[in-house]
Amino acid sequence: MDDTTTSDLVLAARRTWGRRAQSLRVRGGLSLRDVEALARIDYSSLSKIERGLLDTGPGAKLRLAHALDVDVDHLFAFGRSPLDELVERGDREKSGAAA
Repeated sequence: MDDTTTSDLVLAARRTWGRRAQSLRVRGGLSLRDVEALARIDYSSLSKIERGLLDTGPGAKLRLAHALDVDVDHLFAFGRSPLDELVERGDREKSGAAA
């Protein structure tokens, strides 16, 4: 039996997409201050997002994707992620299957 909790999976997913955002920012040659101006998200919040310490709403995710010049889906496109496990776990719980 897996001891991973839902909150662990959410945190792992947040870290994964945060690292993806950071990678895109760095590859694009952008500083946190550059993205702050483009996305209208405070640079200290951006740093926390990249480290998986802060989640954002859909509007901020869209602005961040636009600032990084990618589709918002691209921020979450890493193949199988902890979020996939979370969704599957929820589906199993809804259907009454053992987790």
